[in-house]
Amino acid sequence: FTLRQPILNFGAFPAYMSAKNTAKATKMYLSDVSAATLYNVAKGYYTVLSDLSLIKADAKTLSEAKSHLELTRAKLKAGLAIITDLLQAESQFYAAKQRLINSKNSLKSEKANLAALLGISRNFTVVEPQKPAVENIPLKKYIMLAYENNASLRSMEFAGKSAEDEVAYYESQYIPRIDFTASYNALSSDHFIPEGNTNYWTAAAVLTMPIFQGATRIISIEKARSEANQSMYGTAQAKLNLKARVISEFYNIRSLKYEVRTLGHEEKFASKNYMLVEEEFKAGVATSVDVVTALAELTKARHNLLAARLDYYESVLGLKKLTGTFERKLISLSVQRPHRAGN
Repeated sequence: FTLRQPILNFGAFPAYMSAKNTAKATKMYLSDVSAATLYNVAKGYYTVLSDLSLIKADAKTLSEAKSHLELTRAKLKAGLAIITDLLQAESQFYAAKQRLINSKNSLKSEKANLAALLGISRNFTVVEPQKPAVENIPLKKYIMLAYENNASLRSMEFAGKSAEDEVAYYESQYIPRIDFTASYNALSSDHFIPEGNTNYWTAAAVLTMPIFQGATRIISIEKARSEANQSMYGTAQAKLNLKARVISEFYNIRSLKYEVRTLGHEEKFASKNYMLVEEEFKAGVATSVDVVTALAELTKARHNLLAARLDYYESVLGLKKLTGTFERKLISLSVQRPHRAGN
């Protein structure tokens, strides 16, 4: 038999580093997929919570519209209102009823999407967790966090290092290779030979000179360099895109934060205005048109507030995903029963 052991093989080092960096890139890619899945789950979860709040708001609006309709009917019987007042009140009531139906259907749709993503039954309940928030740190630090922790960027960086190691591997093929070779020769099949001169070992150091493979190596090197350059430019562009997305989310969060605060005040004042106008209508000072208008403004304010709040939560989650600080413990749900076919 023959034993061959490399003594000096410079190509083994970049080949090992290339495989190591490829493994790291794959792990980072898996982390990025995991973070994206968690982000989609959290986004769907907060959408379900928002739809539940929207149903409550629309149910309250329907109750208010119903109260106004009943009051208008009573005033019409007493001769204190005209038929157009009743028609306006009925129109408002059915519009509020339709909005509530739409909200309930939207909730069913969002729960179905979330259930499909989680692989569970649609019959689950949600528990409102702590509101997602961002740390009060400078924008520059968020950018640095993204550079350090973003799994997608890290995956591209490791892939780029692997491509550079591939170049080094092909370049190392120009360097001579030294191997140690040992052979055991047996001229007889007997296990015991008294003479002791028919079985023997030979050993040698073999120097391999790469002379007649120049063109092949050049093509391999140029191809590896091209892939390494492509990876480098791709990583550089991904880094610029990541920075732009972090900046966009950072300022979008600041804008939405103040928008939510403003819309909260608007909803509060719209609610107070509606109650005052309703009281004035009871006293015969305001008209039915005034009540319908006030309730429409209140409904719009409620919807705008919930939509802005959901946008704010999604932007916060997006920034956490970009900076690699996305937390798994953002949601809490309980399944009411196991998944069944047809659910």
